[in-house]
Amino acid sequence: FLFIMKLTFTVLLLVAAVYHANAANIVICEGGSNRISCPTGYIINVLHAFYGRTDGTTTCRRDRCPHPSILTTSCTAAGSSNIINDACDGQQYCSLSANNQVFGDPCVGTYKYIKVEYRCTIPYVKVICEHSTGTINCGTGKLIGVLDAFYGRSNRLTCPSRSILTTSCSASNSFNQIRSSCHGNQVCTLSANNGVYGDPCVYTYKYIKVKYVCYYP
Repeated sequence: FLFIMKLTFTVLLLVAAVYHANAANIVICEGGSNRISCPTGYIINVLHAFYGRTDGTTTCRRDRCPHPSILTTSCTAAGSSNIINDACDGQQYCSLSANNQVFGDPCVGTYKYIKVEYRCTIPYVKVICEHSTGTINCGTGKLIGVLDAFYGRSNRLTCPSRSILTTSCSASNSFNQIRSSCHGNQVCTLSANNGVYGDPCVYTYKYIKVKYVCYYP
């Protein structure tokens, strides 16, 4: 029985390692829709994405969209990467539709597609209690990708204190400030205090909470 439990746990760790390390690709041909999904507990980390065309193949391959109407093999819709990132990055699943109404038409007369390279990864969480300083470090070769962040309070359990008048407060610009300090950096240091973010709930003990991933650039 113990051997089976250990074996099962080992298999789960191996599966987790594979999901965390391996990048996957999805191609959605123009006019089509598809869904990207990750297992429970994992989120989508978009590595590269675009809507357009970068190859001229006419053969039927799983990762290509063959078509007789290919006037260029070098076109990408401006802003398509941001649109796809907004829809998918940090989510467990997302749906995408490959059409000009969403992305615009970067190359009229050419059959296009969405291509997304992504990884299913487990997000990290960093908590820094008020009046403290904390560091996020993704290590050599990896960068911080901030998914969500705030300075305030959302429950009674995190950074417990007798001074909790509300469990629903967040400094209005704290996400942007934290993202500006950390996103795209290997290391960042944050200070949880009202002097940086303002005081969204007076007399309530607050904290910084950052949900993030470490990714390869």
